This record gives sequence, structure tokens and C-alpha cells, in this order.
Amino acid sequence: MPNNVKQISNKQIEKELRKRFMLFFIKIGKNNDGCNAN
Repeated sequence: MPNNVKQISNKQIEKELRKRFMLFFIKIGKNNDGCNAN
């Protein structure tokens, strides 16, 4: 049982990290576009 709980929490953490990475890269991309435009 404890192992199952751990796996679920790990998957949720993985989802959260991916979401944050996506937002982070989108922000960097926008910033880079702005710098390139200037």
C-alpha cells in the first residue's frame, strides 16, 4: 500500500514539474523574443 501511495504522489509531482517547466520555458521564450525584437 505505501508503495502505491508513493507512486501516485510521484506522478502528481511529475505533472506539476512539467507544468511549471512549460510555463517557465514559455516565459523565457517570450523574453528572448522581446530581446531579439529590440
